[in-house]
Amino acid sequence: MSDWDDLQHKAYDDIWAVLDKGARSVVGVGPTGFGKTRLAIMMCQEADRRGWPWIFYTHRKTLFQQTHKRFEEAALGHGCRASGYESALDRSGQLAMFQTESAAIPDSRSKHDARLVIVDEAHCNKTGFAESVLKEHNAEGAQVVGLTATPVGISHLYDEMATFAYNSDLRRVGGIVLADSFAPSEFDLSDVRR
Repeated sequence: MSDWDDLQHKAYDDIWAVLDKGARSVVGVGPTGFGKTRLAIMMCQEADRRGWPWIFYTHRKTLFQQTHKRFEEAALGHGCRASGYESALDRSGQLAMFQTESAAIPDSRSKHDARLVIVDEAHCNKTGFAESVLKEHNAEGAQVVGLTATPVGISHLYDEMATFAYNSDLRRVGGIVLADSFAPSEFDLSDVRR
């Protein structure tokens, strides 16, 4: 197992420790490149082992496509709750787009009766329909886990925070590398007047 795997497994252990203590909602924070989707797959696999129905929400078509592909590569059985995909709403695990759910609930279907709710890009999914459906899940006994690199303006949805790693941790394990930045010289605007 690599050092990067160790970071992932520590984050997995940390988040489940918080959930197993009874936290209703927790936001997990890791830098871009940490592998939050991989961590979510591990969490969904654990939910399957526990017999918990789960749902993973995202808000962009590209993120949905990428996550769907990653779930399939991991052989993580799931239904899709997004236009253009075969739905399989009877499956215990679901991958959903907030926009599709907003259009479908309650007109043509009900929300998934999940025990574990995972929210991708939690900082982008904190108001409107996303906020209301997450609060509903929580009120019905589900545990909500938000994943983000930017935990700003979300304290109304998440009671606790778990920090998975810092950029320095990812540099140490080779997850991200130091970079030299190049830019054109700046214009001298000292003589420019309005």
